[in-house]
Amino acid sequence: MIYKLYNVKNISVPLLSEKKESIFKVYFNDIGLLSRMYKVEYESIKEDGNLLSNYKGALAEQFVFQQLNCLDSIDLYYWSTVKNTAELDFIVDYNNTIIPIEVKSGLNVKAKSLASYINKYNPSICIKCSLLNFNIKDNIFSIPLYAINQFIKVISK
Repeated sequence: MIYKLYNVKNISVPLLSEKKESIFKVYFNDIGLLSRMYKVEYESIKEDGNLLSNYKGALAEQFVFQQLNCLDSIDLYYWSTVKNTAELDFIVDYNNTIIPIEVKSGLNVKAKSLASYINKYNPSICIKCSLLNFNIKDNIFSIPLYAINQFIKVISK
């Protein structure tokens, strides 16, 4: 019913060699379980009221986790700095390419942790997943939440 997503503090291929067994985040295998734990009802999501504002980030992150976890061709982790001053929601190892993924639940897509990661590692590809439409600026691919499971096709074009 749950899945452990392991932390990596250093980025090198393969990420498996950098995973920290004792540091992980836990995700449910189903977003409905998270919604039930938070006691979020469908009407709250539909109306997008203040009640839901505290949980939108967690729900968006859970949704993206489920979409990425279904892909066979990737290994999935999350990244944080040694002092935990920055954290990226997901780090993907796809064909020996490390791809950082930042998830935002709304239209405000400032991503300080992604900027920190870019400054440190200068990746060739980054993904920002949010409610915004498809876009590419510099090497950052903006992908809508609903399409994150297609990110491999998007970055391959």
